Amino acid sequence: AQNGYTVRLSPGFYEMLATGVAVTNKTFVPLFTINEARIVGTEAALKAILDYGVATPLLVLSAPLMGLIALGLKLTGRGGPVLDRHQTLGQGGTPFVMWKFHTRLGKSNKFGSWLGRALYRSGLDKLPQLWNVVAGQMSLVGPRPRVMGDETDARTVRNLQTVKPGVVGPWMVTAHWTSEDEIQNELYYVRNWTIWLDIQVLLS
Repeated sequence: AQNGYTVRLSPGFYEMLATGVAVTNKTFVPLFTINEARIVGTEAALKAILDYGVATPLLVLSAPLMGLIALGLKLTGRGGPVLDRHQTLGQGGTPFVMWKFHTRLGKSNKFGSWLGRALYRSGLDKLPQLWNVVAGQMSLVGPRPRVMGDETDARTVRNLQTVKPGVVGPWMVTAHWTSEDEIQNELYYVRNWTIWLDIQVLLS
């Protein structure tokens, strides 16, 4: 019940809903509105403090390492680019360019060099995404970033886009999730988000 009204969801609707709802009364007509963002108010401020408070110093401290990685990729990458640009859907479906170190040969699954393989396996290929976090486009923890043209079900994508995509998330840390379905784990994360959950994932 909210604002004196009782809202009952039909079977299957909850699975499509990741955010809260607001029930208002306009000229004696109850209006049912689905919130566009899952994390708002104080919770949004706490998540921003965590993101900027961790990503900014990490970006500064890792700058020399990223410079060395870029030089190594230039020397071993067979003339390929140092960074990959991925057109990615952010919160609310807003597109942005996500950065990663270049590790593959063209569109194949083959690594461009031993360094590319090492970066991918260690997760260091994601270091440039700290720029995306500082720019407010990504969060340290969140659902997997979806590049434009992703085949994921549109209803599911809209739920996942109620928060920012993460550098890390349920697909990387399995200790907090019980389902073997990655998307269900991501929806669970969105629906049950707390700042402590983010901290636990980062420390895992």
